Amino acid sequence: MNMLVDYDSDNDGLSDSEEISLGTSPLNWDTDGDLIGDYYEVTSGSVNVDYNPGSVSKMIYITTFTPAGTTYGILTVTAGIEVSIPENIHGEWWPDTVTLSLYVAGRDYGVIASVPFNPGHSYSATGSRTIYGFWDGGESYSAVLISNIPPILGISIKISLYTISIYDPYVTDPTNPDTDNDGLTDLQDMKIGCDPTDPDTDNDGISDGYEFRGIYKWVVYNPDHSVKAFGTYITEEDVPPQYRDSYELLGPFYTSPTNPNSDNEDGNDYENFNPCGNDLDGDGIPDGEDECPTLSDGDNDYLEDGKEEAYGCVVGDDDTDDDGLKDGEEVYGLLGYVTDPTKMYTDKDAWDDGDEILDYHTDPTAKDTDGDGYISIYEAYEYAVREDSKPEYPQIWSYYAILKKITFL
Repeated sequence: MNMLVDYDSDNDGLSDSEEISLGTSPLNWDTDGDLIGDYYEVTSGSVNVDYNPGSVSKMIYITTFTPAGTTYGILTVTAGIEVSIPENIHGEWWPDTVTLSLYVAGRDYGVIASVPFNPGHSYSATGSRTIYGFWDGGESYSAVLISNIPPILGISIKISLYTISIYDPYVTDPTNPDTDNDGLTDLQDMKIGCDPTDPDTDNDGISDGYEFRGIYKWVVYNPDHSVKAFGTYITEEDVPPQYRDSYELLGPFYTSPTNPNSDNEDGNDYENFNPCGNDLDGDGIPDGEDECPTLSDGDNDYLEDGKEEAYGCVVGDDDTDDDGLKDGEEVYGLLGYVTDPTKMYTDKDAWDDGDEILDYHTDPTAKDTDGDGYISIYEAYEYAVREDSKPEYPQIWSYYAILKKITFL
């Protein structure tokens, strides 16, 4: 009598005949080399977990859990906190919120629930955390829940562990390390919360791999550096043909592959000019209102666009008052004098600020630079006459024609 024995040569949980039918190697437990065993790629479902739910009236809750079987899957821990704070609890050292943090196998997974720290009130909150990983059947793992304040001075704290579960929702291709061809291996996808069978987990039009590694935006500017057109750049084919000789790239922007609107502003990551915020150049003007959203100083006048309005200046005009000085040079006194960027003649002496600083080296904030009682423009005229240098001071002579008609304030 002949007996057919079906071996599992690589001890991966699949028989050799099953592996041959699946197209995997019966001699390699991880045919595609993505660090997920062949058996775990072709199976899915829940794994029983042995744990003890309960509550403690302490600052810390410590327990363990044991998976009944081995799997790559999502661990979900659900827990809660109840806090009651007496009215007489005061002091700057107390936090604004009472938090409940989770540690699994010694690793910090952050705050899963929080309530206000409000003397004279009681609060409760429940939260959960999902963790993707490899869970070894029969192995015990620690789970620790910690509050950020202790139950002292009449403060009541109750920490409760409700549920611990493990579930593997995905069946992946054991012959392809990147089942959905999104640029991330199946294991990478699952570790960052993405679906390894969907190349665009959050359905924002950008594949998970590009979002994880950073996306770019193509942009075309008008002559004044305002934005003419833009879009998301994956390859040059994403740029309209008429702009392919003139576009620039912005980025990378590291967006969330599990949130279609990473900055929670209008539009999704694909549509947004700046998918990671609303003020790309940091000038205080939201991108949607900024004529030059990629430049904090769009008109290159040394004054940030977000401050132009406060000083009465015009965004896009580097010299609002047309006195020959840039707005920022006047506001910040970059040439030695702080002058009014909206007035051509800060000291009202009929010489514009630019002439005084750049040509005649007089004080644009004072009519009488040397304090001798004579207005600087008149003194310069007298000097020109005495030195017979009329041709060197053409502006002085043009001003002299109206000098006696001007009343200086």
